[in-house]
Amino acid sequence: MVTGRLPWGNTVVAGIALGVIVAVPNAALAAAALRGSARCGPLSILAGVLVVGWIVVEVAFIREFSFFQPFYAALGLSQVWWGWRIGRSDTRT
Repeated sequence: MVTGRLPWGNTVVAGIALGVIVAVPNAALAAAALRGSARCGPLSILAGVLVVGWIVVEVAFIREFSFFQPFYAALGLSQVWWGWRIGRSDTRT
């Protein structure tokens, strides 16, 4: 069973980790974007790297594959790319 492969066999810990590692940085990015902050580029890169890292660690732990893993890894990479593009074109800094 997949839950047996999670750290401490606990879905609550995994859910908290997911929230801290993926949801919090993306929420910070959304808040910065709504404010029109110059930090959107770096925040997007950080959030994208964390999403990709989460997927890599997830596959390593649960050792099962889903359509969603490459899909979200691609979304994370696109966040990195867009963050880099925004950072390059941002003249406010």
